[in-house]
Amino acid sequence: MSTVYSIGYTKEVASRKVSPGEWGAVMRYYYDEYEAVALAAGSTLYMFLPAPGERYAGFGQLAWDDLSGTNTYTIAVGIAGTTGAFLAATNVVAAADKADLDAGAAAITYLGYEFNGDTPVIITTAGTQSATGTVQLGLAVFAV
Repeated sequence: MSTVYSIGYTKEVASRKVSPGEWGAVMRYYYDEYEAVALAAGSTLYMFLPAPGERYAGFGQLAWDDLSGTNTYTIAVGIAGTTGAFLAATNVVAAADKADLDAGAAAITYLGYEFNGDTPVIITTAGTQSATGTVQLGLAVFAV
C-alpha cells in the first residue's frame, strides 16, 4: 500500500508552503527603450526598477540600432556593482541586431536573483566614441 498525490494536490500544497517568487509565480515582463543621441561611452542607462521580491527568470532580450561606426562599442545589462549580471559586454556595432540575455558564468549567481525594490536594471556602455540610435530591453521576472 502506498500514498500518492495528484498533480493538483501537489501544486496546491506547494503554493501554500513556498513564496510566490520561488515556485508557481506569475511572470511579468519589463520592457523599455532609450533613444541615444551622441551617448558617451562609459554611460549608465537606468531602464526599470523591478518590485521588491521579484526574481529574475533567466531570460529577456536586448535590441539595438547600429550604434557606432567603430568596432569598440559594447553594452552590458546588469545591476549596480555587477554590470554584466544579465548580459556580459556585447559588441553593438556595424548593424542593428539583438541578443538574448545570457550572463554566461554569472548566470549561476543571477538566475533567480531577487530584487529588493531599490535595485534598478541598468545598461552600461563602453568604447571609444559616442553612439546614436535606439536601445530596447525586455527582461522577465517571477512576480510576487
